[in-house]
Amino acid sequence: LVVLVLQASGDGTGEQPMSGPGGPPPNPPPSNHCIRVGCPNPAVANSEWEDEYCSNECVVTHCRDVFSSWVASNQNAAVK
Repeated sequence: LVVLVLQASGDGTGEQPMSGPGGPPPNPPPSNHCIRVGCPNPAVANSEWEDEYCSNECVVTHCRDVFSSWVASNQNAAVK
């Protein structure tokens, strides 16, 4: 299983923005809920997910949503 996680900012996906160059990424508040927007389920312990998701479906859906948002923001930037 390969998981691609992209950090985006201001795209409505709930992702935390990365800090400036050379700085560590911000520490999100501890949570025991799945981080996929709209998922009410508790996160499950899994070393591959860093205990952030409730299921494989939420991992894939979250990655797809973040990637789609990233692609759209890059397309909008290219049009300007």
